[in-house]
Amino acid sequence: MPRVLVVENDLRVRDALTELLRSWGYETESASEGQEALERIPKFDPVLVISDLRMPGMGGMDLLKQVRETRPGINFIMLTGHASIDEAVEATKLGAF
Repeated sequence: MPRVLVVENDLRVRDALTELLRSWGYETESASEGQEALERIPKFDPVLVISDLRMPGMGGMDLLKQVRETRPGINFIMLTGHASIDEAVEATKLGAF
């Protein structure tokens, strides 16, 4: 079963995404910010990370950069309600969808 890590500081959004993915047959784990996600990745070994861009602590862009350095094969989907064009371009250049 493919594994997806959901990284989102809003508990309602995080739970909704996690439940939706589980209903589609994915194994999921979640984290409330980037540092927590970095700690979960080696043990959980996801094929996909779905992350909010702006979160307290380590945000999604910093998470994406660190994951690209250590685990470049992990796919990334970036979500946000507050993005700028520059952030979207940067995330895309780093391989996020």
